[in-house]
Amino acid sequence: MNVYDFDNTLYDGESSFDFFMFCLRRNPKLIKYLGTATTCLVRYKMCRITREDFMELAEKHLIGMMDACPEVLENVPLFWDKHFKRIKSFYSEIHEDDDVVITASFDFLIRPVCEKLDVKNLISSELDFENKKITCYCFREDKPVLFRERFGDVRIDNFYTDSKNDLPLMELADNCYFVKGERITPAKVS
Repeated sequence: MNVYDFDNTLYDGESSFDFFMFCLRRNPKLIKYLGTATTCLVRYKMCRITREDFMELAEKHLIGMMDACPEVLENVPLFWDKHFKRIKSFYSEIHEDDDVVITASFDFLIRPVCEKLDVKNLISSELDFENKKITCYCFREDKPVLFRERFGDVRIDNFYTDSKNDLPLMELADNCYFVKGERITPAKVS
């Protein structure tokens, strides 16, 4: 079984941030969240955000953004129409039927692109729009727990990621690879 992180691994960029910017262009009321979104992204990329910080920021700001942008779900297909070209080409060459995408990004954003890529197994953060509540975090140390809940003790043959944020999941894989652009290099877990 091959397992893939999504952002900067299969997708060239951070899909959640790109989606935020896409929505901001359509709804200027979101401008008040730009600083928080940018700070969060930088801290994540530098591996300087804890799970608790991630949860607190997500709960506090994501719900406010949803209120400011009620058309968020309508924007998802429009976003992927424009951004699908940012899926990295290497994936079509190595895609297998039992592939798993595991990501901190939210299901409402990632599920449509997984369907387009014919990826049947998605593990992601989840958002209950009706109750405006985050129901599942799929972040750093949550990833191996959620993987085990779904697949039991199945060993990961190959795991692809762009970040050491995924070290907890890398420990479950026989082979790990870092993806930068279209370049894939073996990663050492230690």
